[in-house]
Amino acid sequence: MPHPSEPPHADLSPEASSRSAPPTRGYTLLQQQLIALQTQRDRRIGQLTRLNRLSDSLLGDLKGRSVAEVFAEAIVDVLDIGIGAVWLLGDDLPDGFAVCGSAAMDVLWASAGPVLAERLAALSHREAIRLPSDLQACLPGIDLADVLVCRCIDGDERPVAIVMAANSHTLAGMVDPIGEESVEVLSLLAEKLAALLERENSRRRIAQQVEQQRRSEQRLMAVLNGTNDGWWDLDLSSGECFLSPRWLEMMASAASQQPFVGRFWRERIHPADRERFDWLYARAMADGSETIEAEVRMQRDDGADLPVLIRGSVIHDDNGVPVRFSGLMQDLTERHQQEDHIRRLAFYDVLTDLPNRRLLQDRIEHLRRRSNRDGSSFALMLLDLDRFKSLNDTRGHAAGDQLLCRVAARVSDCLRPDDMVARLGGDEFVALIQDLGCELESAQQKALVVASKIRAAVDSPLPIDQAVVHQTVSIGVALHDAPDVSGEILLQRADVALYNAKENGRNRIAFFRPDMQQRMDRRVLLETRLREACEAQAFELAYQLQVDRSGQPVAAEALLRLNDANGQAILPSEFIPVAEDAGLMVRLGDFVLDRVCHDMHTWIKPLPPGFRLAINLGTSEFMDDNFVPRIIDKLNEMAISGDRLLFEITEDVVLSDLELASHRMNQLRDLDVQFSLDDFGTGNSSFNFLRYLPVSELKVDRSFVRRFLYDQQDRAIVESILSLARSLELRVVAEGVETHLQHQELLAMGCSFFQGYLFDRPMTERQNPLPTRLASVAPLS
Repeated sequence: MPHPSEPPHADLSPEASSRSAPPTRGYTLLQQQLIALQTQRDRRIGQLTRLNRLSDSLLGDLKGRSVAEVFAEAIVDVLDIGIGAVWLLGDDLPDGFAVCGSAAMDVLWASAGPVLAERLAALSHREAIRLPSDLQACLPGIDLADVLVCRCIDGDERPVAIVMAANSHTLAGMVDPIGEESVEVLSLLAEKLAALLERENSRRRIAQQVEQQRRSEQRLMAVLNGTNDGWWDLDLSSGECFLSPRWLEMMASAASQQPFVGRFWRERIHPADRERFDWLYARAMADGSETIEAEVRMQRDDGADLPVLIRGSVIHDDNGVPVRFSGLMQDLTERHQQEDHIRRLAFYDVLTDLPNRRLLQDRIEHLRRRSNRDGSSFALMLLDLDRFKSLNDTRGHAAGDQLLCRVAARVSDCLRPDDMVARLGGDEFVALIQDLGCELESAQQKALVVASKIRAAVDSPLPIDQAVVHQTVSIGVALHDAPDVSGEILLQRADVALYNAKENGRNRIAFFRPDMQQRMDRRVLLETRLREACEAQAFELAYQLQVDRSGQPVAAEALLRLNDANGQAILPSEFIPVAEDAGLMVRLGDFVLDRVCHDMHTWIKPLPPGFRLAINLGTSEFMDDNFVPRIIDKLNEMAISGDRLLFEITEDVVLSDLELASHRMNQLRDLDVQFSLDDFGTGNSSFNFLRYLPVSELKVDRSFVRRFLYDQQDRAIVESILSLARSLELRVVAEGVETHLQHQELLAMGCSFFQGYLFDRPMTERQNPLPTRLASVAPLS
């Protein structure tokens, strides 16, 4: 049943309304629709206008504002809504969140971006959508209405930002509601934001690459300008060659702080080196070789030649065509100087600047080959300065070095330009004298003339800083007289001859003879035997008695004995000098001291009161630092009184340090140990030694005893010794007494003690023990 207020069967459709509505009402409705469309159009125009204004602003400078802030404001402005928010998702993007229209939400919403991005990714929408109600919980603190969100997708399909447009219920009446056109505009804003971010990222990457390139260029320039090498870069198409300041400096060109554009420097290469460089350069250009390395000489602007190392690289384009030739040029001057210095160190003596052993050997081999071809002889002279060690010890090594340099200069002045003088080391020099002819006797005579000239030159006064010194030299000469004589053999022969010169008094010239080599071989074998005997304690002691005027034994001299491997006796005069030279005298002295003290301890009862055992001392033994303590320890160990020992010394033993010798002798004299000056009268200073040394006895050398009966000079010397000894209250022992006539004459001259074959022969314990011999001695009639 129809409502009472409505007409029955009324037609309520729009068409019926139009038919039934009066004309004025229809016009009003149309006008309202037109107004709505106009408003909608104006709103779209306003959005587009604001959107274009945003686009224009994005083309210019953001004036220090962040992208998120600009777009958050743009969302509010373009859509004419209450709230706009932007979340930038990239970690490298500064100011990654901004909100406009609700400042209080800055902190609460800042972390919502990643959550929204994750949830929206599952929806796979690229356009703006209305935010699902369950996600609105990510945006607390305000009651939102009409929430639109849109992901910003870059060209690589990666989400780079989230944009949001929303109203709140409190602002709903003050702004336009979000319609379908807002979805389209927000999607467009999201595209613009993605494009802007991509552009900014590209700009940032380009700026970073430009900065890296700038820094790389700065580092490269710093390295190139800081290195000692010069660099170049040749453009093969234009012919322009960039040259570094260091390159220009190396060529003595005008100084510059910046690279200089010039032409290719090939014409600067020395003509003798240019052909090889051109070959390397052409090969690199033709077959695609990338590098060129060559040592060449470059002609500088000042006319000098500069040795350099060229290291260049040929750069090709994609078609294999060479387009650039670049590289470095290294100055080799210092390296060549160092190589020359190293080469000089290898072949020359540092102190004297003479050739060393290595260069000497090369020269000897050269002369040997030439001598074997043409038969011409040459001489090798080995020079050794006499007593050079004394100069070093007294004046110091600096003075010794000066003397060596002076000697080197003087020897060099004595030789012809084609001859050679070398230093082997220490105070040894070698002179090579060539072209001495084919006749051996004539060659030897010529060599003797040169050697004599050298000896005279060295013997002349030599000025050094501290003083003027007089130096002598011993020279051993060996001639190359057979093809099979090697350089080493020649040196060995000269060394043998030198040893002979020194052995015969120094300051001499000795030519090698085969018998010298035999003696040297004998000496080597003897030294070997000495060392073996020291290890095996294979020495023996022989004792020879000394008697008084009545023929009673008062002492015995201990004499060291050594046999060779065949049991043949080796004379002390032969092996004692070898032991001294080989540094074995201390060991031999220890053996003698131990055996003498042991024998004295064993024979103490059968020996007469005051009977002494005499021990001969060598220089190295006496000058050993432990000499006095060793004597004291041995006397205490064997419980022997010092007056039972007597040490026989010669002038040579104490000559090197008279003051030290006197001190040591006085130390032992305080223990009643006595000293005898052996071979008295044979030295240059024997009488002078009596003033300084605490000796108790003089031994007249056997050479005077052997000749004094028929030689008046020797007789006068013996009488003088006896007279001097009486004045100084010293005992005198005449050694080498072998005849009754010698004995009778010496008795008549006042001598009281004797030693010699007339009374006793040296015998070992195996031959005849000393106590037995003492018991059998009969007084002289």
